Amino acid sequence: MPQDSKSGGELFIVDNTESDWKVLRYLKEWTRIAKSFDIATGHFEIGGMLALDGEWQRLEKIRLLMADSNPTDLDPLRVLVLDDVLIGLDISNRLPLLELLRVEFPYHQIMLLTHDELWFSIAREHTQHWGSWRSAQLFVEITGHSDPAVPRLRDTTDDLAVAQRYLDGSDLRSAAVYIRAAFESKLRKTCEDQNLKLAYKQDVKKVSAQMLWDAVLARHNEMVAAGGEFLDSNLIPGVNAVRSQILNRLSHDGGLGLTRTDVQTAIATMGALRGSNIPHRQ
Repeated sequence: MPQDSKSGGELFIVDNTESDWKVLRYLKEWTRIAKSFDIATGHFEIGGMLALDGEWQRLEKIRLLMADSNPTDLDPLRVLVLDDVLIGLDISNRLPLLELLRVEFPYHQIMLLTHDELWFSIAREHTQHWGSWRSAQLFVEITGHSDPAVPRLRDTTDDLAVAQRYLDGSDLRSAAVYIRAAFESKLRKTCEDQNLKLAYKQDVKKVSAQMLWDAVLARHNEMVAAGGEFLDSNLIPGVNAVRSQILNRLSHDGGLGLTRTDVQTAIATMGALRGSNIPHRQ
């Protein structure tokens, strides 16, 4: 049906039963010549966008009109799940979209999923002051050479508080996992805040706790030579003991042989490290 240029060109009706020219093929072709898509639908299946991955990024904008989506409707419960749909955008474009989700969908339960750890950290930092958003990491723990991997959920709860809860329930291995998480988190924050030197790794997951601890000790030794202290020197033997008795054992044998006393001491030691002033003495 012919249209005037003001309304956008011609209207096409696509017979999706054709074997050669499916709707998906039309859409892929149109992404090469169009500036935007307006999609009106009663139900939006994100798989359609995934099928256009590599093509829809050519568009300047995509607008969705969903017949069953009223952002201001309190009843029934509205759920919006975004499974890595923002990953193709630059960070400068992703953050405004987070703000749009917060403002335009106030009554939706929004679940933002990603496999990108860096984007997860950026999104968590950007949304943590909103109060209504929470973050959680689902990860796999390798518990031993012959044991199956165990899925773990790490939320915004304090790692050492979770470790204490597992210890109280006599799950020493899980407690050790969260002690390790608290230790690595403290090291990463210290290295970032204090601009410590680390060997470059394109994959941030390859920056090990050993590398972080070595960088912290190197700065400590430099400051000691100059008459100061980067860490409280009284904490270093205890941290090294925890690394040997808890963290290294967890990595090598899955935490077999852990004792309640060792784990409780580790929680106290990591708590002292986390609460200490760094630099300790200029």
